[in-house]
Amino acid sequence: MAIAIGRKYGVPVKDAIKALKNYKPIAMRGVVHDINGIHVVDDTYNASPDSITSNLHALFDYPGNGRRIAVLADVLELGKDSGKLHEGIGQFIIEEQNKGRRLDYLFTVGKEAAHISDYVKAHSDIPVFSAESKDEVMNELETKLQKEDWVLVKGSRGMKMDEVVKRLIKE
Repeated sequence: MAIAIGRKYGVPVKDAIKALKNYKPIAMRGVVHDINGIHVVDDTYNASPDSITSNLHALFDYPGNGRRIAVLADVLELGKDSGKLHEGIGQFIIEEQNKGRRLDYLFTVGKEAAHISDYVKAHSDIPVFSAESKDEVMNELETKLQKEDWVLVKGSRGMKMDEVVKRLIKE
């Protein structure tokens, strides 16, 4: 995407590629880890409903035929509208599915994120696993992973979803 933006502003492709060779993403902010053929997208630094839908949008657009798996945790500090805002993420997933984009598995961690999974379960046949514990979700996720999968891991910093990524990296 950076090269396309550069081209729009007149940056020669060779110069853009040269500049990107030294680029290192900031930890826990969209870093892609390739682990035994599985692509893990670590965007665990923090979350909002908008950042989750943006990340899901990107997940749908990643290259290759691998399955798309989202591991989403609570977005904290949303106040009294938290349930409704989490449900909105579920609505986004269904809207994208209706446009022909696919999510092959949805895993959610936490009471608030359960609103996402509840909505998706009620409106689609996407396999869903929801639990309050990261460990429960990780145990189930590990049974599903296969080469070429794209796995998005996202949630509020307080949910410590970086621990999920660290566990995946160690596997």
